[in-house]
Amino acid sequence: MHPSMREASGGAHPGEDRLRWLAWLLLLSSLVVIVRVTLAPGTAQDRIPEDFLCLLCGQAGLANLLRNVLLFFPLGVALGVLAQARSWQARAWMGAVALSILIEAAQTQIPGRNPLLIDILSNGSGAGLGVLVGAAVRARVRNPPSGRLPLAADPRLWMGVALGILLTTGWLLSLSPPPPPHYVQWTARLGHLEVYEGSLRAARLEGRHLEPGRHPDPSFLSRGLTAGGLLELEMEAGPPPPGTAPVLSVFNDRQEELFLLGVAGEDLVVHLPHRATRLRLTHPDIRAWDAFAGVGMGAGVEVGFRLRSAEACFTVDGAERCEARPSLAKGWALLLFPPRVGRGGRGVLSTLWLLALAFPAAFFAHSGTGGIRNGALLALASLAIPLLPLSGTPLVPWTAVALLMGTGLGLGAHWWLGIGSGTAPAGGQDGDETEGHRSGSGGLQSPKRGRP
Repeated sequence: MHPSMREASGGAHPGEDRLRWLAWLLLLSSLVVIVRVTLAPGTAQDRIPEDFLCLLCGQAGLANLLRNVLLFFPLGVALGVLAQARSWQARAWMGAVALSILIEAAQTQIPGRNPLLIDILSNGSGAGLGVLVGAAVRARVRNPPSGRLPLAADPRLWMGVALGILLTTGWLLSLSPPPPPHYVQWTARLGHLEVYEGSLRAARLEGRHLEPGRHPDPSFLSRGLTAGGLLELEMEAGPPPPGTAPVLSVFNDRQEELFLLGVAGEDLVVHLPHRATRLRLTHPDIRAWDAFAGVGMGAGVEVGFRLRSAEACFTVDGAERCEARPSLAKGWALLLFPPRVGRGGRGVLSTLWLLALAFPAAFFAHSGTGGIRNGALLALASLAIPLLPLSGTPLVPWTAVALLMGTGLGLGAHWWLGIGSGTAPAGGQDGDETEGHRSGSGGLQSPKRGRP
């Protein structure tokens, strides 16, 4: 066995063995997810029609960049925990970058995929950040509360990150209609979306007809669609499309979306002009689940839509149903295209997102009381942010509950790994071994050098 993988002598902190096993599990899981996400064939709609050197590619270029950072972040965390010496941390990071390069090379031969330099850079950045966090986790487990810890183990940093993400999410989900001129389109072929094979017979906004083409009163159109105007459509239903197919859409001359109402399977889907869209992030849609269930192909259907302060209301042949507008829990939807999962699956993703936001501030806390205080502050912030003028999210109490659950998980991991019960390592106060020092076992370590 390579000396870097041999068990070292000396006592180890009680939680180190548990942490190492978790790191190996995270390492293997991350590799499986990375291979599955990056090497599966894509569709023509998934392919970004840009060259290798483009930076923010496509309509959701910033979302693509951030997704690639997050994709390699867990891998970096696992490597940071397992790499006992700084030199091994650097080698582990270079290995992650090499993996990204191999993936981009392989994508040249996979249908629906294309290599991009920005993917390599963002994957490497995510792995590098992960290595720093993984090293901080290991140092936090090994050091007593009085020991000197790296910046990434400071709970104040993670509180700032969580609060910043919540505030930014609220701002990004506020509405920001694109400037005119605005063009109305019926059952448009947009390239990146499906084509609706039914037809639109008539469209009215506040009783005024919306005909295809440039609209003569863009302020009325923008205000009506985003500030509570009643939109009425008379349709002939087509077959259920596999993805979102626009029925009525409004764009400006720079292809910036003001509004879209479409059909996805048996659901009605609405896109609103969130700030996120103009910053090249993805936008969460609003769905009336199964609104077209039982509607036969060729049947005449009357559809209505009205946006309210906290919800969006749909009518299908006179039957009204209202769905909540995107909340702070939908921060994940700014990075991911709406997944092909149902209402329950999206609820799970929203809960996992909030758990992940609250977990680090509790895990790295210096005491249980400090972790509880951090969780309470995050929960209160989630209730206050929707009340701010620049926020576009409704007040959803479940958001605060999920953040408190994430706090509980962080404190549970804090206790399970025995944080604060160990002794400072002999090699230094910061918990990072020097090139010739090793403690613990099972990690990536540099060979021990003998004295001359």
